[in-house]
Amino acid sequence: MSWIVAALGTAFFFAASNLIAYEAARELGGIVFSFLRTALASAGFLVIVLLTEWDGSLTRNEVLLLAASGLSGVFLADSLRYAALARLGPRMNTLVHTTSVPFSLLCGAVFLGQHVTGLSLLGTSVVFAGIVVAVAFGNRAAAGVWDGTPGQRAAGIGLALAAALSFAVSLLVAAPVMERGADPVTATAIRAMTGTLATLVPATFIRANRHQIARLNRRLALQVLMSGLAGTGIGLTLQLYALERGPVGIVSALSASTPIVLLPMVWMLTRRCPPVLAWVGAALAVAGIAIIYAGES
Repeated sequence: MSWIVAALGTAFFFAASNLIAYEAARELGGIVFSFLRTALASAGFLVIVLLTEWDGSLTRNEVLLLAASGLSGVFLADSLRYAALARLGPRMNTLVHTTSVPFSLLCGAVFLGQHVTGLSLLGTSVVFAGIVVAVAFGNRAAAGVWDGTPGQRAAGIGLALAAALSFAVSLLVAAPVMERGADPVTATAIRAMTGTLATLVPATFIRANRHQIARLNRRLALQVLMSGLAGTGIGLTLQLYALERGPVGIVSALSASTPIVLLPMVWMLTRRCPPVLAWVGAALAVAGIAIIYAGES
């Protein structure tokens, strides 16, 4: 049952990554933070590919598809997600990002004609119900600085939903290549490098972003590094380990329990228990994801 521990560990390290990233994302801005974090991830994956072997079976069209996936899933989704993180805080941002699962399902149905079961539609409804509960009723007795920027909630939710949709589109674009059996490390390296190069333009050519880069100090650099190590490094490694040894649907559902795992972590940091309806909303969102995977299995 080591895969269960690994899947739950994935959720834990994804949650930790969000908490670590929060201060740096607020001070540096979503685009600059995303650029720095993605650049580190690209370098790491490139080293791994060089130490192992580049997937030479990839065709030109497949490389272009992976690059397009990187534009949507790394450049757009990550930039939007970290901009939302700065406005919403880690708890609400992580919860809203769970919509990427039903968005993937709906995009597959609309653009690829994939069949959607009634159970999957039920799961989608449960996910959105959980978010509505948490957003509408679960933010009372807020945890101060950890609950985002005052007055920026609506903008943050819009950014988080856009990030989730962009991420879902990126999975849709990459799906044909991955289903063919492409090496996941090579594919991730292509996506990460494309996203880094795309983010380089707004990060360096927009004056406000250049000023943000100039604010980078040792403390913020360490937060960027540790966030990437926790999420992309340890989190994804544990998820791959779990997927190799356990049922995909159960592993995916356990790995997606980040919104619930995050709540006690925020509680420990702030010494204030999140509102009851915040727990209810997070539980509904995770349950909805589990129902979607059950409907698609």
